[in-house]
Amino acid sequence: MDEQYKKIKKKLEDDITSLQDIIKDFDKAIELNPNFSEAYFNRGKAKEQLAKMEYALNAINDKIETSEKNTGGSGSSISKG
Repeated sequence: MDEQYKKIKKKLEDDITSLQDIIKDFDKAIELNPNFSEAYFNRGKAKEQLAKMEYALNAINDKIETSEKNTGGSGSSISKG
């Protein structure tokens, strides 16, 4: 199960990086044309999506950390008795 969370974490990190790049592109478009209202709108939507992804990434990180603490870092919840 932890491997699934780690895959999701990697995907979120990649998506966050992509969104950060997109936001930079909108920043540049706005810098070049401050009257480009569509760029402001799209930058706002990208920032909204980025915030949601960062929230999800924090939740995944918490889940992975909790799971590792509970399993002694083995990634399995089966006790080694």
